[in-house]
Amino acid sequence: MPVAHANVLALKKNDGKQFKTQTRLDGTFTLNVPAGEYSVKVTGGGKNFVTHWLSYENADWVKLERGGCAQIQFVPSDSADAMSANPGQ
Repeated sequence: MPVAHANVLALKKNDGKQFKTQTRLDGTFTLNVPAGEYSVKVTGGGKNFVTHWLSYENADWVKLERGGCAQIQFVPSDSADAMSANPGQ
């Protein structure tokens, strides 16, 4: 189930500049940032989120070229989707 109004933070790796937004009612978000390398985190609704194992990007290290884009899918860290990529957790 999507988490509306979760906090999204993109942290630029080389200078620590932060870019923030919130998810929409359907759980999606858009965040425009300059080219660079980022880590992206989502928190909210009393949950911690991790990158879905089928996501196109690794949220811990996202490299964006000028005019580029990234698509990241997050899931709650205690969900079946998160655990299926890490058997035994």
